Amino acid sequence: MPLPACFTAALDPEAAGAFACEQDEDCPDEGFCVNARCERADPPTVDITNPEQSQAFMLGDAPPPMRTVTITITGTLDLVDPTEHKDNVFGEGHLELFVENESVVTITSGALSGGVQHDIEIPNVPGPVRVAVHALRNDGSRYDNEEATSRLLFWIDGGDPLVGIRNPWPGSVFGLEAENVAIEAEVLHFSLLPAMPGAMSQEATGHIHIYYDVDLATCFDPPMGPCDSSYKTTITTNAPSNATFPKSAAGTAKLSAVLRNIDHSLYRFPPPDGMPVTDEIEITRE
Repeated sequence: MPLPACFTAALDPEAAGAFACEQDEDCPDEGFCVNARCERADPPTVDITNPEQSQAFMLGDAPPPMRTVTITITGTLDLVDPTEHKDNVFGEGHLELFVENESVVTITSGALSGGVQHDIEIPNVPGPVRVAVHALRNDGSRYDNEEATSRLLFWIDGGDPLVGIRNPWPGSVFGLEAENVAIEAEVLHFSLLPAMPGAMSQEATGHIHIYYDVDLATCFDPPMGPCDSSYKTTITTNAPSNATFPKSAAGTAKLSAVLRNIDHSLYRFPPPDGMPVTDEIEITRE
């Protein structure tokens, strides 16, 4: 009668994708945690290098209604056609380019080391424009390391004050429970200073109010409308400001930024009786 035996096999710490993980520290020998697997090679990167962050394109440089902007993307992802390379290979993949959370193109060829370009068509109207690029694996899932996504806000500049939300990004997903979120916004042709109730107004100077899921069309009519004082946080510098998103049902919600005078009153352009200066994006709760 043969004696019973046992067999043990040790996973090779050098093997790619062999260990499950939640963060880099879970991986042996300083590996990288990407898509919940430990990888040995450096994770792929992408970076939008043109336009520059916060670059302003003058409205009069192109005729309405549309204008063309060239997006340049660099990085280390090895671009391959997913119809020809169906199996996931770490470091391979393709790119998906978004404008205001709308997918505009999938890029499957080119050498990111030298830069890959794609022209986008956008409305030639004053305001912020948000562009994002994501590195995708061969099966279409996103690489989830931070460097595999690049985001850029630039402006169409008509010479008047503007405000733009930079974080969260359009389409960002949040849970259904109440959540504290760091909000970032920036301005053009406007100076940010802390609020000073009772102070004299200064030209194109003040702060930003952030609103959660309000109807801006009725918010300020009359001057102190039904949601005018329901802002979630105030942004007075380029630093993030925390706001609490309330408990929510599943679906989309609007996040709005509104310029205010230094005394908290609504900033209008042209002052004093022009239109409020605002920006708005949609986020998702699920």
